[in-house]
Amino acid sequence: MAAPESYSAGSWAESAIEAACLRARDWYRSLPPFSTRAVVGGGQVVGRKSPGILSERDCVINFARLLNEEGVPWEAIHHEVSMSRWIFDEPHPAATAMTPAQRRRRIDLVIVRNEDFLAAAAGC
Repeated sequence: MAAPESYSAGSWAESAIEAACLRARDWYRSLPPFSTRAVVGGGQVVGRKSPGILSERDCVINFARLLNEEGVPWEAIHHEVSMSRWIFDEPHPAATAMTPAQRRRRIDLVIVRNEDFLAAAAGC
C-alpha cells in the first residue's frame, strides 16, 4: 500500500504523536522502580522495571493510550502488525523481510486511518 500524498507534507497524526511522546517520557520517568534486584553473572543490573511497566508490551499499550488521549482514534491504532507485501510494496525490504529464524518481523504499533486503507488501490 503506497502512502497517501498527504503524508509527504507531514503526518495527519504528527502533533498527537509528538504530544504522546512527551507525555510518555514524563510518565515513564515518574514511575517508581522496583528495587535493584534484576542481576546477572557479574552483578550488573539488566533492567529497571516498575510495577507500572512489566514488559515491552506494557510500554506499547500505554503509548497507545496516550495517543488516543491526544486525539488518535482507537480504530487507527493497530498492535503487532506483521510486515508483509500487504502493507509494503516490493522492492521495499519490509515486503519480504524475515528474522534470522525465518519468521516475519512485526511492528509494535502502527497508526493508519481507515480512510487510507479503504482508498488504497487493490494490488498496490
